[in-house]
Amino acid sequence: MGVKKHQYLAENANLCFPEEGTFSVCVQAVIGNPSSGSICDEMTKCMNVPVTKKKDEIAKPRIYCPEKLPVWWYCEYITRPGEYRCQFKVNGFNGCCEFDSVLKVEVLPISTSPSIYFIGCANEVYYDSITKTKYQDCLFNKEILLKKSSSIYRCDSTYLLNTYYPSFTTEFQHNCDSGRLEIQASIRDLSSYCGHNLKNEFSYRWYNKQKIDSTIGTLKTLTIVDSGIYCMELSVLSKLGNVEKICKFRSCEQISEDQFLEINSIVGEEYPYFGKIEGYNYFPPKYKVKKFEWRIEGGIIIDSLSTDPKSIFVKWNDGNDSVGKVCLKITTDCYESKEYCKLIKLKQKTSNDDLYKHELIHIYPNPNKGTFSIINNTNEVINSIKIYNAKGKEINFISQKRMKLQQLI
Repeated sequence: MGVKKHQYLAENANLCFPEEGTFSVCVQAVIGNPSSGSICDEMTKCMNVPVTKKKDEIAKPRIYCPEKLPVWWYCEYITRPGEYRCQFKVNGFNGCCEFDSVLKVEVLPISTSPSIYFIGCANEVYYDSITKTKYQDCLFNKEILLKKSSSIYRCDSTYLLNTYYPSFTTEFQHNCDSGRLEIQASIRDLSSYCGHNLKNEFSYRWYNKQKIDSTIGTLKTLTIVDSGIYCMELSVLSKLGNVEKICKFRSCEQISEDQFLEINSIVGEEYPYFGKIEGYNYFPPKYKVKKFEWRIEGGIIIDSLSTDPKSIFVKWNDGNDSVGKVCLKITTDCYESKEYCKLIKLKQKTSNDDLYKHELIHIYPNPNKGTFSIINNTNEVINSIKIYNAKGKEINFISQKRMKLQQLI
């Protein structure tokens, strides 16, 4: 039982009890003037007052979505689920009568982010119908936020987006095998994988462009029997997560028999002077040539001037014959070509022919890739040679001295 003494000279008094317990409250009545000591009569009356703390006030429970936290509530931030308390005092009691306000908070669990997988073929793009967004790049577990989309309390949710866009092209190579011309498909993968570890399965279908629905081969290599436009349809089966899809890619190559079975041109001077040395060259397609057979009419081949079987140097005869020929026949693993001849019209040199004078020193081939021959048509002896690049800087080179032209004629 606590005792607290206060003196109030009033008919009413508000008392603040600091703690719980039973308190004695006394009231003294005085007849007279206590301040002057003139008291006629007085009387004291006491009573016991039990004091208890005001009960907690339970606030209405609150439910929050995770993305809304933290939230300020009177005396602290709400950051997680649980019970929160804030102390208040009843108004009108001079700061007395404290009580706790109690709030129970529930926080909805973060929704599980499902994984979405998408494989896009040509002109296909993943489209999110909720956010109205297109995703056209390769993505690996990209978290996509969907605001207020859950079905119960409409909190934010997310999903993990995985996209893959296969991209392949076909390049063609020509080979000869057992006397037959073959076209081989070389597949180039241009896809972006962005962290995906997946494998693709390939299947092939050859067809003639004019007969797209007719299959003429299902291997990477096709034997060519006729001229035409040959196409490869590459089917790629891709598997990503729980999704698999087949995308198709088409490439075509025009094949002409003339391209492989005939010689179309020999490069070199068509109007040389009598007695002049000229170089002639054949540039074969990308397939391998086993044998070059050159034949000359109206001149002779100077074998020592060329180590490349695709090139020859010819010294044209002096005389009155005005027509010569440079002829070539080649042999590959697939075929032996017919002989092709380049017609040569020889010219008589004159003292006024400046062009001939300027070509007394001849470089062949020109232009070249760094390997060439220097032909000296003069009686002078070349003692040294210097080579400069386009910027005027002297460059190093390796030379191989050959026999003097006068000794070859």
